[in-house]
Amino acid sequence: MGKTCGWLAVAVAAALGCTNPPGDDADGGRDGGYLPWCRVEGDLHCPSEMIEQRCTFPEGSEFPAIIERECYPLGMRCISTPAVLGCAVCSPGSLSCDGNDIVRCADDGQDWTYVETCDVARGDQCVNGRCVNGCAIADRLHSNVGCEYWPVDLDNAVTQGFDATIQQYAVVVSNPTPLLADVKVWVNDAPPGEPPVERLVDEITLSTDDLFVFRLDPREVDGSSEFGGNDGSHTAWTSHAYKITSTAPIIAYQFNPLDNVGVFSNDASLLLPKSGLGTEYTVMAWPQTIANTPENPDTDMRTDLRTFLAVVGTEPETHVTVRLSTDVMPLPDPPPGTTGEWYEGDTIEFTLGPFEVLNLETGDFNADFTGTVVRADKPIAVYSGSEASDVPCFADLRTRRCCADHLEEQLIPDSSLGRTYVFARTPARTPEVYAAGAPVSIVPEPEYIRLMGITDDTEIRATGLDRVWTYDGCRRSEVSPTDPIFLDAGQYTTRELWGDVVLHANKPFGVGQFVASQEVTGISNEYPGGDPVFILTPPVEQWRSSYVFLTPELYAFDFFIIAARAGAVLELDKRPLPRSCLRSEVLDNLVSPAVTYEIYRCPLSQPEILGPDIVEEGVQNDGVHEIRSVDPATGRPGDPFGLVVYGFDAYVSYGYPGGLNLIELPE
Repeated sequence: MGKTCGWLAVAVAAALGCTNPPGDDADGGRDGGYLPWCRVEGDLHCPSEMIEQRCTFPEGSEFPAIIERECYPLGMRCISTPAVLGCAVCSPGSLSCDGNDIVRCADDGQDWTYVETCDVARGDQCVNGRCVNGCAIADRLHSNVGCEYWPVDLDNAVTQGFDATIQQYAVVVSNPTPLLADVKVWVNDAPPGEPPVERLVDEITLSTDDLFVFRLDPREVDGSSEFGGNDGSHTAWTSHAYKITSTAPIIAYQFNPLDNVGVFSNDASLLLPKSGLGTEYTVMAWPQTIANTPENPDTDMRTDLRTFLAVVGTEPETHVTVRLSTDVMPLPDPPPGTTGEWYEGDTIEFTLGPFEVLNLETGDFNADFTGTVVRADKPIAVYSGSEASDVPCFADLRTRRCCADHLEEQLIPDSSLGRTYVFARTPARTPEVYAAGAPVSIVPEPEYIRLMGITDDTEIRATGLDRVWTYDGCRRSEVSPTDPIFLDAGQYTTRELWGDVVLHANKPFGVGQFVASQEVTGISNEYPGGDPVFILTPPVEQWRSSYVFLTPELYAFDFFIIAARAGAVLELDKRPLPRSCLRSEVLDNLVSPAVTYEIYRCPLSQPEILGPDIVEEGVQNDGVHEIRSVDPATGRPGDPFGLVVYGFDAYVSYGYPGGLNLIELPE
């Protein structure tokens, strides 16, 4: 029997065809077999969601023909229940979203009808055909996007002629959602240990993609007076945290201080919302390198720039324990049940309420909070850092390379740390400063990384480097780059690296990135050469497909650094990455098949150095930016990637991770 085809429906992008008629020996006495669904002209059948089959009886033929068309290219699918509709836009009666409107599928499956609009003012948005509160969604997704934050004006350096503690502390918020966000800043006027007396100090309403800088008053957490001057007890119990609330999910960062204001002691922190906080943290930190040690002239700087660990309560009656890796300064007037004097190996037990901060500070040369374990029975925020420290650390002043800078980060809870990291070092500074016009030599520059175990029997392996040096004990020695690293809970190692590296472990672990002091680069103090920065490296398991980030004003050099799987399509502010981005690759051959990661180091500024201490801003692209990966086939979010934001000027720098998910990962 020949092939017959009578009627053909023509549609844009549809693929149509005919089938052979049934054979003579089919069941029911009809050629080709009996098709129970093909009874009359126009009957429809869905062999799958992708294909619609239509029954037709060509003129002059006793046999039916089946016409097929593909539904997916039409943006449809073949609907067969509760009734057979063939290619249709939707299933009758189902609900969906058109922007922030709820829509219902029509009875014929070919269109949507309006039902209602979700209340944006209340923080609702349409998700899967329902009005859902945006903050409730953020709470479930667990990322750095959220609706409640607990910033802290962390301790900063006071040195002769410079007081960073009285400079402008700021929290920057941005709204990445389609919702209106009513953002409020609160303080607590009650003393620690008493119920909070909340007071609203600032508020703003943000539309989509809006950004606002909250310039906030100092709220010292080291026991100092409101006049600054570092006149406090250093270790202190205060109620001086800020609380930021929003009716829609936002992103938040803190800058301490906000801009490069000439105090040479700056850094920034990505703030993590309450929905991403945990109850257990193993502290990543850096040593105190500036200390008053009259008993030892080899390390005596005649002043203390201390490292700190700040634990913040977010709920009433939060019971906290801190197992110390170092001695700390005593706490005056401690609450009942504690002496206020604690030493390495001791466990502090404390009760915190909302807004309350237990700020612990060191008082010894190379004292270090790394490996300290903080636990609580309710979510807490934990920060670590230094008033100012040098990188690398040193055993005595003869090997010091100036200068120290403020360090700070809000810590990632142990439950969100991963097993795989791509460490992408910051851009080498000497080529950038030379390109801007300064007569400096272009030299290789090291960067420092800390690897920290959070459980016993952690084995870490690295790939991508030919040579590695350890800096354990603040003394440098070369080690094999291929030897595994074994760490127990709270143990750590410091490595000097000269390139990018991929790290794998059998258990979750933490990674801290520390940028070196200006003198390490050989850039003289007449030119901008940066200083130490502390950045927590996000694990690959917590990478995101899009980020909103900010670069502050008044820094000569600003960058963003991307680590992504090879082939990822990336956009900055909805345009391809600029040609000024420097691209490199690092091969991960510890997995099979091997994976190639691409590293992009992208400048956002092109200053002009006209002479010693003469820097013109040149081209600056400071402000808020969005970077995302895109699936070119669909336009939808593409492969997740990692992001770090970094900037520097003369003896000062800032840096922070651009964002991360904070889901709980398996141990």
